[in-house]
Amino acid sequence: MHVALAGATALAWLGAGAAVLAPLGSSGDRAFDVLNRLGIGAVAFALLTFAAGWLGMLHSAAYVPLLTAAAVCGVVVLARSIRGTRLPRLRTWPVWQLALAALIVVYAVFEVFVTCAPISSADSLYYHATVPELFEREGRIEEVPWMWQSNQPFTVELLVLDGFLLWDSVQGAFAPLLLGLGGGATVFVAAHRLAGRGVALLATALFLCQPFALWLLTSTFVEPAAAFTVALAVANLVRYVRGAGTEALVLAGAFTGATAGMKYIAAGAAAVLAFGALVVLWRRLSPRLVAAFGVPALAVALPWYVKNAILKGDPGYPILFGFDNEEERAAAWETFDNFGQGHSPLDLLLLLPRLLADAELFNRAEYITPLLILFAPVALLDSRARRFAGIALACVAAYLLVWFSSVQDARYLFPAMPVLAVLAAVGILAMARQGKLGCALAIVGSASAFAVGGVVSVAYASRFVPYLVGRQSEATFLRENVSYNESVAWLNANLPPESVVVVDHAFLLHIEPDALTWTSDALRTTAGPAETREFVRRYGVTHAIIFESSTYRERQLSYVDARRIGRLLARPISSRTRHEVGAPRRMEVYKLPRSR
Repeated sequence: MHVALAGATALAWLGAGAAVLAPLGSSGDRAFDVLNRLGIGAVAFALLTFAAGWLGMLHSAAYVPLLTAAAVCGVVVLARSIRGTRLPRLRTWPVWQLALAALIVVYAVFEVFVTCAPISSADSLYYHATVPELFEREGRIEEVPWMWQSNQPFTVELLVLDGFLLWDSVQGAFAPLLLGLGGGATVFVAAHRLAGRGVALLATALFLCQPFALWLLTSTFVEPAAAFTVALAVANLVRYVRGAGTEALVLAGAFTGATAGMKYIAAGAAAVLAFGALVVLWRRLSPRLVAAFGVPALAVALPWYVKNAILKGDPGYPILFGFDNEEERAAAWETFDNFGQGHSPLDLLLLLPRLLADAELFNRAEYITPLLILFAPVALLDSRARRFAGIALACVAAYLLVWFSSVQDARYLFPAMPVLAVLAAVGILAMARQGKLGCALAIVGSASAFAVGGVVSVAYASRFVPYLVGRQSEATFLRENVSYNESVAWLNANLPPESVVVVDHAFLLHIEPDALTWTSDALRTTAGPAETREFVRRYGVTHAIIFESSTYRERQLSYVDARRIGRLLARPISSRTRHEVGAPRRMEVYKLPRSR
């Protein structure tokens, strides 16, 4: 049922995108038309949800009829797009191409399969899925002052919210998956138009068939969507350079703006895209072309930044003018410093070797296929692709510098991977043409990387099998895969549904009563009695659960005459893939007087 509703969602995006892009007409390339409409339709649904949220109209009764009508239009658009399309003659394909096609299908099945499990990734439990659930419960979008991350552009999270309106959190998780698979389809179509079926299959496999992509596409993250919009922006820019009409440049601008509307670091990718377009179009630049690219980019991206300017007085809060308080800033930077190995010139020089050999500190970068790094520069060996490869590598390097100077989380590299995948595919095939040694290196290196990645991917997917085949309850699955889930289970079993609980950890999604994270954004650890009482009154807090070591929170609870009503042990999960569990921590539950 989840998969069927995800299919209806994709059709609705397609129908909405066809309506929005109707004034541009058809490009003459039906595959590109479908992908462009799918991407624009997803952005349109997100912006409609954004508008409805501020009007207090987030209700299933309004969303489901809209989805249904758009999906019916999508069926018509899809039927027209595939009419007369010939099925591929697989018997004529070389064995290595058939193997790649089979690998892509297997990974796609894995990704759909894993997404059907309850959400268990840490950041999604914190805000990627938790904030959409909060909006859905309230029926409106509102400021979340206890979580600075909610001030980032939220295009993808609002598509997750649409899934909540349609059914539940798992349905919401299908939105990033659909967009990630759309990114893979864009890589295939663009590479096929540029260099043929072999490069297209290899590039798509490099992009999708790696444990890093399997983890990202199934974890309710933003990055798969950003990769999709980057891929579409680049593909449409290339189409324009190769002779397509101005509509291709308009679409490139729109998808660049969509990228900037997904996350602050994605705005860095959008800036690199805009600069790349400027370089490519420099000789024929004119005000008309600048407007064709820039106006749709700004129109799609600006709503998020205007919202921040109104609510926070900072369009890029907290990037431009800083955090509301020093403790909040220090807590955020402490989190940022957990990623990477430094920002010095020496660290920059050692970055690529570290990504290949010592990548764990970059947050699961050890699961990125090394083929992207090793073979993308080799694309320069192909004389036919050298100019394109040179510009693309320069843009990737520029984005890498943006990433290096910010939070060195490997997830944020994913938007560059559609371009890297095409370059690496061209490089692998160029290496294979460099005599027997080059051919051996290309074949053995690629086969080894896919084989190792496949083993890791199976290990990751196997964590979800017991639940998905009915041999494990949801409670057991969450206990084994979600940090401090014992506290969540205790709260659900012992607190009245109308409770409002403030929690000392960040994993809120599966808590049934209303809950918020007790962060420095909401209440500083040094806050005194008056400020603490105001915090409790503002949010209507009835209960609190804190780590036993949180002496400052215990002191603040004493300001409001809270009494302890329970103790429990809860375990952190260090790695779902490797089933690593940290030492249990004691937690204490408090009840606040009703008069507060």
